Amino acid sequence: EKVLRQQIKSRPLLWSTLGQSLMKHGEWQEATLAFRAALKQRPDAYDYAWLADALDRLHQPEEAAAMRRDGLMLTLQNNPPQ
Repeated sequence: EKVLRQQIKSRPLLWSTLGQSLMKHGEWQEATLAFRAALKQRPDAYDYAWLADALDRLHQPEEAAAMRRDGLMLTLQNNPPQ
């Protein structure tokens, strides 16, 4: 994991993948850090949703709701009504 972290510093997709892997192993706090790193480099609705799920597991429903809202707003911005 340490080697992977060194190689993915500037690759948001790899941060997201790491976060998903950490979630599968129940490493909720570490997963939130990975998703936040991905989102810092590249906002993505899926990463907001994954982060919200991890925050729910950490019993942080208010922040989870805020992440879901941010993901929804991003989706709406990227897909305006036609």
